[in-house]
Amino acid sequence: MDVGKFDTAFACVSLHEAELLAISNALNEILFGPDAIAPFEFHARLGVFGEEALLLLRQVGALLDEMHPELAQRGDTASSYFNNLR
Repeated sequence: MDVGKFDTAFACVSLHEAELLAISNALNEILFGPDAIAPFEFHARLGVFGEEALLLLRQVGALLDEMHPELAQRGDTASSYFNNLR
């Protein structure tokens, strides 16, 4: 990760594909995994609401898909493709 400009509200960062995938996987686990955080305690435990985390998961997933358009052409998503490589 490379950090660019930042202030008290925003930060510009550059993330490698593996870092984006790690963020995607972590968000997926806390939102939908077997030990997912319950909606009523999400904000207290993470400092963001579940809807905000879900939006970020979708944005990161869309970015990974844009980085790999060849996967979308065959009906796959980048996050599911790379997770299946493990």
